[in-house]
Amino acid sequence: MRSSPLLLALVACAPVTAREAEVADALTDMSRGDADPARGHWRRMLAFYTAREPRACLPNVAEVFEAPVGSVPTRRVAGSMPHYDVFDGPIRFRVGAEPGTFRVELAVALDVAPGDRLELPDCALRDRLEGEVICEGTPYEAAPGRDACPDGGRFEAEATAHNLRVLLDHWSEAVEAYWNRDALRYDLPVRYDFTFFAPALGQTGPPRVDVRMPLAKTCARTPYFTALRSGWSTPILAHEMGHFLGLLDEYEALSGVLYEKTPFLGSEGSRMGLSMKVDTRLFPFHHYLVLRWHHCAAPQGDAFRDVLLGP
Repeated sequence: MRSSPLLLALVACAPVTAREAEVADALTDMSRGDADPARGHWRRMLAFYTAREPRACLPNVAEVFEAPVGSVPTRRVAGSMPHYDVFDGPIRFRVGAEPGTFRVELAVALDVAPGDRLELPDCALRDRLEGEVICEGTPYEAAPGRDACPDGGRFEAEATAHNLRVLLDHWSEAVEAYWNRDALRYDLPVRYDFTFFAPALGQTGPPRVDVRMPLAKTCARTPYFTALRSGWSTPILAHEMGHFLGLLDEYEALSGVLYEKTPFLGSEGSRMGLSMKVDTRLFPFHHYLVLRWHHCAAPQGDAFRDVLLGP
């Protein structure tokens, strides 16, 4: 029998304070039954997060999700979170507000040059692409199993400047749609705005860039901050952007590498547990973890002193 990785044991054994249980339960109550079967799991997951953060930031759930009555200056959130307790991954995003709605923004500038072939996860963009386009088999997001890069289909296009711009424009609409879909499901007053652009291809983005990284023209399971990959499906990209917003993986650390992707018990319906599936969701738990930093004062005198910076 396969043994559980250390991370799974750490989550299962995470001690839970009364405050963590109170906040986690309030978030589970908002989930419309989606997270109810795993109430204890979400308590332990919240304890897992707070044990790895340098300071407590657990404001009241009602306060975090209270719709703003006016505009709020944008605050930059920056720092890092430990992944698998092995390496630190960057957190980079901004939070502002307009009357009635918080706005979470992430602008990603990508370094890429035209040339070679461009692996795609499907042929959704076929009518907008130029040159030879190959469409064979099952789109990655519809493939059975839990592989990020399944082998049941082949989708390719020429990596021209035009095609690269089309892909990034598509990401800028499709990735945030998963986050906004789930925020709307739970009636949360937050909307997400993700922008992907390549300055070298003449694309312009927001005045402030949160992340700059390479665009790789293939599909592979690699750390989110090393490169974004053209072959990643939209559900996977929505998961990877969650890391930049401060969220951690909710699956066994070696799964998807040594054996089938295996989410924590209780995270089977979570976007951070099963990234490649269309119908997994970002629960109120996840939206709270992102938005809460806007309600916490900037820490002083610790490694995360820049978690919250002024506008």
